[in-house]
Amino acid sequence: MYGDSILIEKDDALNQYSTTGTFVPLAPYSQLSSYGTYYVAPNGVVTWTPTTQGQFGTGYKISEYRNGSLIGVNRVQQVYSVVQGSTPSISAPFNMTLNSDSTITINHDLVNGDSLQVGVTGANFTTAQLFIYGIPVIDMGSTSWTLKAINQPGTYEGFLRIYNTTSNIDYPVTFVVTSTIGFEELTLLKNYIVYDWYGNLIYEGESIPYNKLKGFYIVWDGDKYEKIFVNK
Repeated sequence: MYGDSILIEKDDALNQYSTTGTFVPLAPYSQLSSYGTYYVAPNGVVTWTPTTQGQFGTGYKISEYRNGSLIGVNRVQQVYSVVQGSTPSISAPFNMTLNSDSTITINHDLVNGDSLQVGVTGANFTTAQLFIYGIPVIDMGSTSWTLKAINQPGTYEGFLRIYNTTSNIDYPVTFVVTSTIGFEELTLLKNYIVYDWYGNLIYEGESIPYNKLKGFYIVWDGDKYEKIFVNK
């Protein structure tokens, strides 16, 4: 919906919640920028290049807007442990675009089929995992995956996580599916497609079987995706 957004900002490490209804910052306290380059993008991507080993605390302020109006604020406390190690990195992704802001974009045209293989090369990591909400992801190797059951144009979100024994990095992923197939070639779509939280297809039909569901799901209604929670 237009005007709906989430804004993530730097915040202080907090000590307690006062009787006056305000949060009390930790004192004495130094923000992460005192220990290296530190930046938080509005979409929540945190960039910090620490120059000192140790444990460091900070906070994040998460503001939620509905139709342009503020409807809620949450504060998250985070502790980072900095140890001597090597930073994992990726390079030369295939069927992916690594953007300058450390996000990844995947584009796919349905004229090329209902599946797509993607992958990366890199350095200093032992494990890589790819998650795309609403799209089943099948491991083809330690650094390659097949995205299956792609049958709807739209934009899907997810992340690529790479890590070793001391460090990990998450790259936000945007998966854009388009179609240049003529409308007369498209098969008739069902009203509802339900996926579990891991992208596995649960149900496809004309109505959502709420009596058979419990927990979090992702639903495609023919026009858009939404997250639902069923609590019996």
